[in-house]
Amino acid sequence: MSTDRFDIPSLEARLAETERKISALQERAAKLTAAITSLRALDAVLSDDNFMAEVAEFALSVPKRQSKSKLGPARPEGTPSNFEMAKMVLISAERDGKAGLTAAELVSEIGRRYWPGLQPQQILPMMYQYAKHGRLNKGDDGLFRLPKREGEPKGSPKPEVGEDSTPPDFMR
Repeated sequence: MSTDRFDIPSLEARLAETERKISALQERAAKLTAAITSLRALDAVLSDDNFMAEVAEFALSVPKRQSKSKLGPARPEGTPSNFEMAKMVLISAERDGKAGLTAAELVSEIGRRYWPGLQPQQILPMMYQYAKHGRLNKGDDGLFRLPKREGEPKGSPKPEVGEDSTPPDFMR
């Protein structure tokens, strides 16, 4: 018998391809069998009424996470303006002999005195705007201070909170 009538290389290539397909199908069958086994085990657990009652009881006993907002509470009623709070805190710091307050100290002190739960992002942008426009000074050392008044000698007493540097018209 002559091999000219049969295309043996073609048949061998076809056999190799079929064996690759069989191997791939066997791997897939093994994965499906494992998945079915897992699903049967899960079904058995979920069908157990006692287990489900325990899960429900546990879920109810776990305290719920409260979503953390980036912002703290709103400014309380009756608190001074943001600038007035900053001004009063900085005056107190100066009286205590501090050269100024860092941003964190400023926020902390305003929160302690006037606004419990205050978050830095609620007030710091305004403090930086006050510094930009000259209502507060922010030095290269990172400290916020009250601006110096013109003609004020170094170390002179600061006016009381709420006092203005210029008297009202009727007192001039």
